[in-house]
Amino acid sequence: MPEARRRRWIVAASAAALLLATALRAGAAEVLFVYPPPNSLITESPVPVLGYVLGDPVDALTARVVSEERQTEPGRFDLYLFKGKVFSGALDLNPGRNNVVVGDTVLPLLYRPGFEGDAEEGFRRPRAHAGGIESCNPCHGFSRGSLTLKARVPDLCLRCHKVGTESLRAVIKKNRHTQEITPDCLRCHDPHVSFEAALLRKSRGGCSACHADQARPSLHGTVGDSACGACHDPHASAYPSMLRGDALALCRRCHDDVADPDRYPRSYHRPVDDGKCFVCHQPHAGTYPSLLKDVTPGLCGRCHDEAQADVHGGELEECRLCHEPHLSDRPALLKQGVSEACVDCHGDPAKGKNRHPALKNGCVTCHNPHDPKGLKAADRVCGQCHNLRKEGFRAAHGRLPMDDVRQCTFCHDPHGSDYPGLLRGNLHYPLQNGGCSACHEVREGKLELRYEGSKNCTRCHGQITGTSEIIETDKVHKPVYQIDCIACHNPHLGVRDKFLLEEPVTLCGWCHGILLRGVKNVHGVFDKGNCYTCHLPHISDFRPLLKRPEKILCTSCHTGILPDKVSEQRMLHGALRKGRCTGCHNPHGTNTEKLLKGSRDELCSGCHSGVLAGEDGAPLRYVHGPVGAGNCTACHELEHRHARQGDRFLRARGSRVCALCHDTAPDHVPPRFRAKMSEVRNDCLACHLPHGSDNRFMMREGYY
Repeated sequence: MPEARRRRWIVAASAAALLLATALRAGAAEVLFVYPPPNSLITESPVPVLGYVLGDPVDALTARVVSEERQTEPGRFDLYLFKGKVFSGALDLNPGRNNVVVGDTVLPLLYRPGFEGDAEEGFRRPRAHAGGIESCNPCHGFSRGSLTLKARVPDLCLRCHKVGTESLRAVIKKNRHTQEITPDCLRCHDPHVSFEAALLRKSRGGCSACHADQARPSLHGTVGDSACGACHDPHASAYPSMLRGDALALCRRCHDDVADPDRYPRSYHRPVDDGKCFVCHQPHAGTYPSLLKDVTPGLCGRCHDEAQADVHGGELEECRLCHEPHLSDRPALLKQGVSEACVDCHGDPAKGKNRHPALKNGCVTCHNPHDPKGLKAADRVCGQCHNLRKEGFRAAHGRLPMDDVRQCTFCHDPHGSDYPGLLRGNLHYPLQNGGCSACHEVREGKLELRYEGSKNCTRCHGQITGTSEIIETDKVHKPVYQIDCIACHNPHLGVRDKFLLEEPVTLCGWCHGILLRGVKNVHGVFDKGNCYTCHLPHISDFRPLLKRPEKILCTSCHTGILPDKVSEQRMLHGALRKGRCTGCHNPHGTNTEKLLKGSRDELCSGCHSGVLAGEDGAPLRYVHGPVGAGNCTACHELEHRHARQGDRFLRARGSRVCALCHDTAPDHVPPRFRAKMSEVRNDCLACHLPHGSDNRFMMREGYY
């Protein structure tokens, strides 16, 4: 055992033995210390002591002070006795732990001279009644050998203490706490000394002893010595929940920034104006930030029906992005720069040199900020500035019904445009010169087409789409023979040539996008042009809507493929000779080289499937190894033209192609065939078939 520790143990054991011996010598007198209480932290010496003798009165009483940290004789102090029952005195303490022994009662104290803290080593600074108990006389009398109270509680306490925000008489009928709890002062307070502020009894649990529902730690910031006492009067109040004043005024003592009419004179949130902070906030603790009772928009939806649905199309989950929760200098509690907040998410919608004048008044002039799909009633949106019922206005719009905002925004951009009147583009000729009635008419209050379907279009554009009965539909674009011009064109206005809805490549991609979906190699025409480079958009004499025959169209860009002389046409690859470039190539895009429809070997089998059958059409029993493996390019090349007549696109001339894989030297030919080899001048194909045979040596019939 370390020396220092051993010495402390000896001192503690000696002190305990001395205490026991002292108590035995003192007799059976039992006392109650009023001040200081056990385990008190003392910072000044001498310390006053005050107490009461239990049982019979005594003639004399002595206090002994035993130091646990010093090996000294105990200090001895005679105490003053009043009628043998009440004792008092002043004791000198040694720095450190001390045990004060009076009769058979031991009072542990810790003396730390000049210490400024409230607690040390499990000892706490005591708080005495009125700052220090110097006499019992203000509250107590003495009768028949016992202390008595000079008046009943609470009358005795009320001689010095004023309780409540109003007089006790004014509020005693207003709340249960004042009637049942406040009159019993000693229920919550110790009348002499306590380690707690306001002499509260810690052992009773404070306010939570009765208010168990608020026993959890408060998230509300603590104000003063007591979190509860900052807002509640524990004795008497004329306000609900024992508050110290009106809720709004009470909250404003700390939160003056949320309810300052001098800063925000325009609009108040109704609960703020009514002083009902607790409509939205929990006063003690809560799960959500700012002690809110719920998250927004759920919290706001309790009063505001428009917040009960998906606010702003379900995209906004925080009403405070646009609204102030308490007060604002703008209508509807809007924040400063709410239109700028719209632009942060939606970008500046005003594109073009002409801007809608309504933009200067903010987005909410026309938009419902809670439901972006709510712009339907034209009279409540466009009609705010434009007189939709005015005769001149109606005449300029063909006397058409103006009931839906979408009718206005079909032609006009509500934010900005490069075109006059905020139009979305150039007006179609009949609309510009004849008005809507050129193609439309109003029947039974509804806007209807004057003619069925796209017959309105063919009246003027028949030379483009054709007017005769269509027989070969594969030579006609599907929307044309289905009379669906507006599938590609805007019939009213547009910013593109021919009033197309989109740029040609994008427009065609709406239906034909699958042609280019997921391919690595795309026809170069899409980089330099568009679909119109090869196709006509309406009707063509060449399938599929090609501008010219396939071979001529392809070779107009891919020059050098067709021979200059007509006599050399027979040298072309069969598919090309027939004008079928697409027999081997995909004209839009593929994952293979040179836009081939498949691998080089796969292309051959599409046209030359007969090489694997005999003259009778039956499958061959034996096939040449490369043929069986689908490796046509082992012997043949893929070219557009033959190098010479009859070369069959072979990689080598004549039998030399066999030598690419086979040893054709005479030494390797069986003796009985050498004469024949010489006779055919070493031409392997004179005896063998190149693709397959019913003979395992690929021999021609009659040679085996």
